[in-house]
Amino acid sequence: KRAKKALMQMVSYGTTTIRTHADITEKNLITLKGLLEVKRLFKNIVDIQITAFPQDG
Repeated sequence: KRAKKALMQMVSYGTTTIRTHADITEKNLITLKGLLEVKRLFKNIVDIQITAFPQDG
């Protein structure tokens, strides 16, 4: 929800490419799944690059 709101604001300012980091833990992929959904929804509007940011190890 927050990522979608932020992305809509960035697009309104003319942003065409976004690089973001997703916190990843062994048991929790919620952040990554949310960002992948936003990427899918906006694939024809903006290029989104997602980088995993491991929290363990």
